[in-house]
Amino acid sequence: METQTTSLPKRRRTIAIANQKGGVGKTTTAVNLGAGLANRGFCSLVVDLDIQCNTTHILYRELSEDEEGMCEVILDEKKLDSILTPTATPNLWVAPSGESLVHADLNLAAMMGRDSILRHCMNSERMNEFDFVLIDTSPYLGLLTINALVAADYVLIPVSCEFLPLLGIKWLLRTIRQVKEKLHPRVETLGYLLTMYDRREGITKDVEDILRDQFGDDVFSTKIRVNTKHKAAPSEHKTIFEYEASDLGRGTNDYNRLTDEFLERLRIRECGPDPASTRTQSRPVVSEPMPVEVPVPPAAPAVSESRPVEVQAPQSVPESRPVEVQAPQSVPESRPVEIQAPQSAPESQPAEVPTPQGGSESSPVEVSAQSVEAQSPATAAEDSMDEGANRPVGDR
Repeated sequence: METQTTSLPKRRRTIAIANQKGGVGKTTTAVNLGAGLANRGFCSLVVDLDIQCNTTHILYRELSEDEEGMCEVILDEKKLDSILTPTATPNLWVAPSGESLVHADLNLAAMMGRDSILRHCMNSERMNEFDFVLIDTSPYLGLLTINALVAADYVLIPVSCEFLPLLGIKWLLRTIRQVKEKLHPRVETLGYLLTMYDRREGITKDVEDILRDQFGDDVFSTKIRVNTKHKAAPSEHKTIFEYEASDLGRGTNDYNRLTDEFLERLRIRECGPDPASTRTQSRPVVSEPMPVEVPVPPAAPAVSESRPVEVQAPQSVPESRPVEVQAPQSVPESRPVEIQAPQSAPESQPAEVPTPQGGSESSPVEVSAQSVEAQSPATAAEDSMDEGANRPVGDR
């Protein structure tokens, strides 16, 4: 606890827990986050600015008509010191409200500086002794909610895993932007908290995906799961830590993790990331590329120098291939001679028939002509072979 307390600069931090949609877990988050901070040694205050006064009912009791609450402090522009009340949890205090808070907006409308009255009411030495001030707001964007945003350093936005709360976020963000531009430029959105988380329902994953796509790391990684004990604890005026009375309880575990992530986000926002973690992350980034850059340059030229030698060897083979190709080219040149012989025979027959000059020389022509005309039957080829065999006998 002491380490977490000293990790942040000592000053008061005011967080408005806001969402114009009702039933998203604003009061449950304000009460249990305040208790979680108090359990870690932080002096915490929960301001009940919700017209339903549920925070007052959980941490204290209902106020009577004669008791002063937040409505009387704001309308009379008093300091909150007069109504601060300790709770059953050590280090946790509450600024209670009564039913008269319902009429606060109507009376604020006619007051000078109506947007920043709460900030002036919180400006006191007693208030500066608190480490954290959590403001539980009403489920509408009225003057009370505007006062909470103007008095806050950060805004925490609970979003239940349902479709309708997503529609109200854009109006809340528009209001925060207008407050930041015109009234309080230093207010920041600390993050979005998923509440009533039930992974068995498909809408739960859809809402989570939409929020993480839109807001990225601004969405808390901690999720407040569905738990019936969150509904039962207020009936006994207890926080979830008191009601479950065990670190193994689901609600206790969720809000313990939320408290740790809440403090870590504030530390990063105000002090920056841990220098030790930055150095450990940068070392491997510098050392990894060095061995890669050294061996690659010498290996590249060694491969490139040997490749031209391997390419030149096959280049000598295509120079000898034209010689081998020219040999078969002489065969098709002689084949046309064999083909032209039978083609020339029918053309020369008319000239050889009327001019017989010699029996021995003309007989081959006649035989060749007959052989050409009678090439279709196989017997003609055999007779021509017999006649050729008889001719040498006549010559003898």
